[in-house]
Amino acid sequence: MWIVYVILGLLVLVALYDRFIQRKHQLLINYPLIGRFRFFFEAVREPFRQYFGDEEFYESKDKIDWVYDNANNKQGFISFAPSQPLPNPKFIIKHSNSPLNNDEVCPNFSVTFGEDKKYPFITRSIIARSAMSDGAISPEGTRAFVKGAYEGHFPINSGEGSITTNFFMTYQIKGDEKFLECIHVSKKDKQMYNLIKTFSNRYIALNYLKNKLLDKDMEDTYMFDFDKKIFFRVNWDVPFEDFPREVPDTLPDIIYQISSGLYGARDKDGNFSEDRYKKTMSFCKMTEIKLAQGAKQTGGKLVGKKVTPAIAYYRGVEPYKNLYSPNRFPFANSIKELFDFIARLQELSQKPVGIKIVISSKTSFLEFVQEIKYRKENNISGIPDFISIDGGDGGSATAPLY
Repeated sequence: MWIVYVILGLLVLVALYDRFIQRKHQLLINYPLIGRFRFFFEAVREPFRQYFGDEEFYESKDKIDWVYDNANNKQGFISFAPSQPLPNPKFIIKHSNSPLNNDEVCPNFSVTFGEDKKYPFITRSIIARSAMSDGAISPEGTRAFVKGAYEGHFPINSGEGSITTNFFMTYQIKGDEKFLECIHVSKKDKQMYNLIKTFSNRYIALNYLKNKLLDKDMEDTYMFDFDKKIFFRVNWDVPFEDFPREVPDTLPDIIYQISSGLYGARDKDGNFSEDRYKKTMSFCKMTEIKLAQGAKQTGGKLVGKKVTPAIAYYRGVEPYKNLYSPNRFPFANSIKELFDFIARLQELSQKPVGIKIVISSKTSFLEFVQEIKYRKENNISGIPDFISIDGGDGGSATAPLY
């Protein structure tokens, strides 16, 4: 009988270790103990495949190993074989009779947006993360994207939910930022934090500080500086003069998307606020105007129960009240009005401003082209610095079922 108790005790210890100690596998944090079956089945996958596997159904194990090896900075080379044919490509790269080698290709793929602006944006990568609002994914997901964008030197689009504290994942406090609202950790709590971290991990230790110092409903609105042991978030109520004139170099290249809800650029009554817009652009390199709601043909509707105090803080709205984003951008009742608004944003931010459109027909697109041509010939401001083309592959959690 004692063997049963020993086994049960070991299982409990493993579960506690998976949930509260180790931080290598998120799967084991979410599903302690039982999550280990995943690694067991992975280990027996190949032996079973040679008898029961359908090669046309299952992904090859070496493809999965290739992904894991690259994620862990291991050898990433793999050779193709007749047993692993490539699927039909969505695009074709034309071959050259005299192809270039790697050392013959210029490594500079930068593109300059808004060359005539006071603060032009020069990209440092050929890739970018497109619009995805914080709230559509978890705070941890947004922070992971932000860290990846910062370390990979590629731009990241905020999505229409505006700039949240999670976009400050890589920000480093210097100590004189008047635009920040800070909560300092006491000496006693620092000691307790270090003690918990020593015997557990940093995640558990940080949760101790959050439970001690932050309101439960608002803890996701704060970021934590691990070096200085300070919780911080942007205080949007301080004067614009207290905000930085240039984007801090510890932030990624953020493209601020402004949509029909005007989140991140609105006052308490929901009207466009020049002051709030300029504050938001203190941390962003460009503005992208989202003209319509795409899959949300009747507008974006976010039910009140999803409008948590944290979401309300980010978007400048009241918590637990239904949010409605009209299908049409409020300053796009005509092409002329839209371009006039672009000129207004360009003047306010002194940075590039572009638009995101869906090309439904050649005629509708020609309206933009003709307006651009007219303004260029007559030296009228308001010409978009870039145009984003919606590929139509996205989805939405706020699209109606009917």
